[in-house]
Amino acid sequence: MEDKSLKERLAEIESSLTLLTEEPPKKSKLVRKIKTSTMKKKNNWVTIISINENKSFKIEKQQIKGQSVIVDSVPRLATGEYLLNFGREPVLIIPSWSVKPFTPSEDYGRSLADGSNTAGYRILLERMQSGVLAAKKKLSLGVGIGVLIIVGVVLYGVLA
Repeated sequence: MEDKSLKERLAEIESSLTLLTEEPPKKSKLVRKIKTSTMKKKNNWVTIISINENKSFKIEKQQIKGQSVIVDSVPRLATGEYLLNFGREPVLIIPSWSVKPFTPSEDYGRSLADGSNTAGYRILLERMQSGVLAAKKKLSLGVGIGVLIIVGVVLYGVLA
């Protein structure tokens, strides 16, 4: 094995780093599957993420007809309260064992009842952070007036 100088080794590392960083990031196949064209959105097409009992899921697009969609030959509810947004894409998350899709409002209410909601922690964290920010001391009015007087005296001495 050849002994290379430190400068040569650094040059090799830099060249390999530039090769790694030049490649543009690729969009995930999952994100591409969720995208729906604008025309389809106008005609009530949504992306449906269907979750099976074995924890696998499949993604498909279907049109909402009569406030329902048919997934696995079973009609499922598809009203406005069940629609989620992934960026600008309308998405329904439907468990295969239920006729009703996932609803954020019901899940939020359930988490409040269970005591597993993070809202209280968020409020406490914001309160603690605001307390840290309030610890900064502001200049008092007397100090501000004193600084103005000193600046005035210095300017009078320079200009006179």
